[in-house]
Amino acid sequence: MKVIYETIDGRQFSQPADAEQHERKLGAQIKMWDFEGHPTQDCAIARVVQLKGEYAADLFKQMNEQCPDSVPVPNKDISSGDEGTWYWETYEERYVPIDMETVKFLSKVFSEICDNT
Repeated sequence: MKVIYETIDGRQFSQPADAEQHERKLGAQIKMWDFEGHPTQDCAIARVVQLKGEYAADLFKQMNEQCPDSVPVPNKDISSGDEGTWYWETYEERYVPIDMETVKFLSKVFSEICDNT
């Protein structure tokens, strides 16, 4: 009998440590920030999520399923293969996509607002 460890992207490893290391590299394709704008690794408190890479969405959804304090992410919000940036909409309790043009625009506007206060 031979034990094989298969990662979320379908790669197979004979050693669990190698599979874990590979999935950590895939996890680097996920960036999250909390409600105060600090980077976080905790999907339960992620306010903004940026996904880059073919398997980032699947891994992010898997992280949410395994986190006891997190809400599962349905396919209508984030689907397999999706990339981009989402923010947590607290009223509807779901992730909403936001394009980079809007991010840049809001960044500029909020920068001016903060400078004038």
